[in-house]
Amino acid sequence: MPGTQFIQVKSPNVIYGSTAIESTYDYTECNVQYENDRITAVPETTTYNIRTQTLIPKLGVMLVGWGGNNGSTLTAAVLANKLGLSWPTKEGTVSANFYGSIIQSSTILLGTDESHKEVFVPLRSMVPFVNPEDIVFDGWDISHLNLREAMRRAQVLDYHLQEQLADEMVKLRPRPSIYDSTFIAANQAERANNIIAGTVPSLVGQERPSLLARTAAVNVDPLFPPQPTSITPSFGINVCVRML
Repeated sequence: MPGTQFIQVKSPNVIYGSTAIESTYDYTECNVQYENDRITAVPETTTYNIRTQTLIPKLGVMLVGWGGNNGSTLTAAVLANKLGLSWPTKEGTVSANFYGSIIQSSTILLGTDESHKEVFVPLRSMVPFVNPEDIVFDGWDISHLNLREAMRRAQVLDYHLQEQLADEMVKLRPRPSIYDSTFIAANQAERANNIIAGTVPSLVGQERPSLLARTAAVNVDPLFPPQPTSITPSFGINVCVRML
């Protein structure tokens, strides 16, 4: 399929500028009104003006519970893709990929071509997206283990992949974390050896300057707020778009 790197829309409602894509979209819905035994359908249109920034930022993500199963596996998976790693398994050789990522792996129906054949394009080609391989990870954990040891403890990734990632993952170590038993499962207490003491409000205030310094040091633009990864077994990795 030609030209799927970035899709451009040829329409008077879409303007491509030097820093943003400006688009106008009319959303039509039907307002139903009742009058005695009569039903009246009234179409109503709302016009939205949408601006999409085209300058792709360098993104930093801070993870709470970085050394847990989710945090270490997420970091390792992104790193494996960045390094283009392949490793043997009992089913054969496997290569790193972003299968399961909505933005990186899914496609969207764009329309039909001249032969009336449906054309599907990668979702990531519709508007500029951050390349996950460029994300800078950091975060906190109640355990002092570096991410190589955290990855081994998690026992999620194949052994041969772990060995290839070991030299990079050992360089990554979580920051000391606040320990609040309200949000941390009781069975995690025995590994809590990376703790900073104090009240939660005071510690949050202490962390803000270090976050700003870290942002400047790695030259990232937006810094997503802390993302819980292993506060409770069912919490999972959440994504929040509110900036600090």
